[in-house]
Amino acid sequence: MYLKDKAQALGVLVIHNGTTGSNAVPTELSGDIAEPLTVRNASVELQGTLTLGTMDVGGSVVRHEGAVTLGELALSGQSTWINNGTLTIHDGYTVQNSTLINNGDFHPLSSTWWWTSANM
Repeated sequence: MYLKDKAQALGVLVIHNGTTGSNAVPTELSGDIAEPLTVRNASVELQGTLTLGTMDVGGSVVRHEGAVTLGELALSGQSTWINNGTLTIHDGYTVQNSTLINNGDFHPLSSTWWWTSANM
């Protein structure tokens, strides 16, 4: 779903699978996306090389194998980010009660963590 206030330059892209949850067939995204991306109770697969502005992930699974560049990333609500490629985050990221799997290495984080940038 795309939500946009006509007074704003950009809207918000929302992927929400409701009760289907993160076990659903993944929503596939490719190409650059300038709009903020909100993912809730969903499974998302980022394909190829892409650049995203901000991404707010809650109760979801995100997978990618290409090269992903993000402005800002927030993971919460027992989300899982599976990075099998390269991930560059420029404007900081927070992880709360979620798991980051970086090229096979598990990093479960049960409290809130915040970093200013990352290259994985």
